[in-house]
Amino acid sequence: MICKRCLNQDKNLFITIKGEALCRVCIHLMGKLSEEQETHDFVLTPLSLDFELTSLQQKISTFLCEHGLYEDILVEAVCGAGKTELVMELIHKALEKGLSVGWMVARRQVVLQLHHRLKKAFNSVKVLAVTSGYTSDLQADLIICTAHQLYRFPNRFDLLIVDEPDAYPYKGNKMLEGILEVSSKGTKIYLSATPNSKIMKSVTQHVTLDSRAHNRPLVIPKVFKSFKSIGFIYLLYLLKQLQYKQVLIFVPTIELANKLSKGLKLKKITSQSEEKDRMLTEFENSLFNHLICTTVLERGMTFEKVNVIVYQADHVVFDEASLIQISGRVGRSFKESEGDCWFITSSKNSSVNSCLMRLKNHNQRANGVLSPTTQ
Repeated sequence: MICKRCLNQDKNLFITIKGEALCRVCIHLMGKLSEEQETHDFVLTPLSLDFELTSLQQKISTFLCEHGLYEDILVEAVCGAGKTELVMELIHKALEKGLSVGWMVARRQVVLQLHHRLKKAFNSVKVLAVTSGYTSDLQADLIICTAHQLYRFPNRFDLLIVDEPDAYPYKGNKMLEGILEVSSKGTKIYLSATPNSKIMKSVTQHVTLDSRAHNRPLVIPKVFKSFKSIGFIYLLYLLKQLQYKQVLIFVPTIELANKLSKGLKLKKITSQSEEKDRMLTEFENSLFNHLICTTVLERGMTFEKVNVIVYQADHVVFDEASLIQISGRVGRSFKESEGDCWFITSSKNSSVNSCLMRLKNHNQRANGVLSPTTQ
């Protein structure tokens, strides 16, 4: 027995209702099924982008156009390297051939941001953002959605962009992995700064990009290790030094975020926060300078200028991938070259050490694309 929607094969996870076997893994998504896919007549205009690819970006983009409709490919690119830009030409090629294109991202806010960018780039086709509470329309040529929303599109996509598959909630979720496989009838392009071994083994091609488009080195976090009480004092010291600059203070738990927000009288964003979009807009527009947050902001968010502090960076919540993503919020801007990152810890930590090592290795390899296929 196998579920046709999420590929679950555990017979203990099926239930029979009125003679019909239903999968208990994905039954909560019932009712979110897609209608038959409609065809859309359009004249695809030439791709017109408001940026120019670097030579390394163009090299990978060309490679994707040559192989991306025939093979599954992993694009391993550092935070801020322009992963979105790398697949634009491939998407244009797929749409030109009349193929159906999907783009899966981890979180709702990123779906809406990406929808705005892609709608502008592909203005002659129908581009939809599909996320909880946002749309019931399921018919488009290019669809951006969260992992759970892929359930609406069985056997739909000829080309599926899988953005940051190592992020929550997709990471390690067998149901979502199965739903993704069912929704894809063609090839998949994985985009990640921190891919795991499972993803690496699932593709036939793997290309890497170790530098950002502005060619400045990745910011290497500064580590402060001491007793927790001293670490808190150092946090206060940093906030005073950075009182007129934009700072994200990452903490491992919602409980700690609430405690620091109340004690330091600073705004906070967690998964429980209301009006996240409004608060992020105000922070981005410098209506306030310091914002406490959990890992809810570790990915997908780009700020023109920001410093980052990771308080209790040795907490189990912060693994290597998480710390790399968090430090990757710094130094992304073309206009602003300033920005620092600090890890405040109270113990030796393998995730912190692995993060530092990986970032240093990227900087050392930043002069080339390390792939036998693309060299």
